[in-house]
Amino acid sequence: MTDEELDAMITEALKRSKDAPDPITAVAASFDTENRLLIVLLSTGQRLAIPQEDLQHLADVSPAEAAEVTIEMLGRGLHWEKLDLDFSVEGLIEGRRGSAAWMAKLHERRHGKPSTVLQVA
Repeated sequence: MTDEELDAMITEALKRSKDAPDPITAVAASFDTENRLLIVLLSTGQRLAIPQEDLQHLADVSPAEAAEVTIEMLGRGLHWEKLDLDFSVEGLIEGRRGSAAWMAKLHERRHGKPSTVLQVA
């Protein structure tokens, strides 16, 4: 690859990045201990309210432990230091609450039947 080709590729990549929409990020995160809900305020002004029981690795911790959430990665992630646990904001928006196996069990619990989504082992 020539220097000119590399420069052209870099210039195109920079143009595409300027045209890309800003990612939706978390601007605040808290945990409602009474209702056991993770509350995430998004940069769009919308709020996510996710039951603790739906979040893999948070489902069985105390409300006090679940409340120790911080925002990281410029609002793209949520982190629990003592639990060594992270969730991406994008994943939470898309409904990802854990691994594929966790999500299948969550679907079955919610709907009383197995998920029809194909899982890759």
